[in-house]
Amino acid sequence: MLYDTHYRHNEALSPDALGTLPAALHALNAGVDDCWRAGKPIDRDASILLLIRNLASVAERGAASTNELRLGCAEDWGTVVTGSALLDIAGNSVAGDGAAKRTFHRQARLALASLAEAIGFEAHDVRIDTDMGGIADDGTTELCHADLSIRVRPHSFLPDSEITFNRCRGGEHAGPVQRAPIAELLDAATFQRRLTATVGDVGAPRLAAAASSSRHRRLIMGWLFMRDMGGHASARSYLDNQFTYQRDTHRLTVLASAMVGSTYYAACERLADDAERIVFGIVCLTKTSTGARDGCTFGYKHMDETVGPNESECPAAILDELTATDSKYALAWRARCRANLLAKKLDRAKPTPKPGQIIIFDEPMRFSDGSDRSRFEVVANPKGKTPLFRDPESRAICRIPAFRKRAYRIVHAAIIVRDTTNG
Repeated sequence: MLYDTHYRHNEALSPDALGTLPAALHALNAGVDDCWRAGKPIDRDASILLLIRNLASVAERGAASTNELRLGCAEDWGTVVTGSALLDIAGNSVAGDGAAKRTFHRQARLALASLAEAIGFEAHDVRIDTDMGGIADDGTTELCHADLSIRVRPHSFLPDSEITFNRCRGGEHAGPVQRAPIAELLDAATFQRRLTATVGDVGAPRLAAAASSSRHRRLIMGWLFMRDMGGHASARSYLDNQFTYQRDTHRLTVLASAMVGSTYYAACERLADDAERIVFGIVCLTKTSTGARDGCTFGYKHMDETVGPNESECPAAILDELTATDSKYALAWRARCRANLLAKKLDRAKPTPKPGQIIIFDEPMRFSDGSDRSRFEVVANPKGKTPLFRDPESRAICRIPAFRKRAYRIVHAAIIVRDTTNG
């Protein structure tokens, strides 16, 4: 729909109030929006041309010469090029901000390449990949080496943990995941000391080509896949170990955890010298496979409650351990988990329909023939425990998926109930 307004004309004819750059620029931008709505070309609109001239006039007042401005611009350009935006972006989610995501991961690749050179890795032994992920993902940049893996993300659920790394053997995941702040990525000496203290010496000429690493570990859309779980008997015990560790500045401990289907839930306690005790929720999606071509048999994708995970089947024992939080996403996630627990409790309290009984649903269901049905006879299922249902009119047998989530009542077959819904 095209329509015109007189906003830009008023501003162009009376520019006295547009004596500052912000005001003049705002008027010009608003005028351009007016032109688009009116379907008029901005390069021939008189009001737009007047607003441009006013902006140019305001910009000239008290400004330095063109040469001085060019020198200042070149100096700023050099500062940006030689500097790094990693520290500015780190700690913030870049999901949905394509420019920030591209900038972060481009500079992360450059920083990892410089770090690999400082450590002593041969260029042909290192592979650096970036998985940008989807629009709702922060993406991950990873340095792969036969003896070491380093992953960088702009945002982590733990403070000062934008870098995660671990020892590899022959390209295989072979040690616990360690964490470091993004600042150490720009300080090779400090990071190498951390490497030596946690995973041992790296960078010797004996290190094999990283090409084999890509065959044994995969990083896809935030998922970390590996060939085994480092001797742990289950996904739960492996993840408990990953999220329990001691650092110089803080300690993380899994207080309670559980697997609900293939989803791992945990309450993690963080104790730090300079902060109060907090217990927060962790959610990990897990996958197992026995037929992957690269031999990877286990993978997981971790997140914390402050990102508002979709998975919200966390057991009450874990929720009860969590301390107070002001994160609206974490609070909403906890509320969803509590609501799901209550719904499950109510479902379990419902009577179990048995063959021969009559079940009457509060809300009628629409069938393919256009009719609404709410009253059925319960029929035994010869292939499983979930009952089948017979329509008393057509005598057709059907399945009703997730019938326990519906409100219903059960009557004995001998009791005749008049169903006003079906007449």
